[in-house]
Amino acid sequence: MKNIVLNDFHNVDFSRLGKPLKNKLPMIVIYKNPKDYPNNHVARLWIAGGSSPIPTLNIVLADSLEEVRKSVLPGMVRFERDISDDPVVVETWL
Repeated sequence: MKNIVLNDFHNVDFSRLGKPLKNKLPMIVIYKNPKDYPNNHVARLWIAGGSSPIPTLNIVLADSLEEVRKSVLPGMVRFERDISDDPVVVETWL
């Protein structure tokens, strides 16, 4: 399936992302130069909860970290990348 490229995540209809989001949280992971978009910063929406986070097809592409951060939902909290994260991961927002 192809990614759905959005301008930001502010108007995402979470009810369309599958199962109800009870006990689940949106999570946005920001990447720099991943294999599928080697010249971009990419923010991907994940659904956290249960045994492991589930990626969605919803992404935002930008030329800079500052630009892609504008796509993050208000009220989310930034977490530094963990040493165990893929090297292209910049940060995660919950």
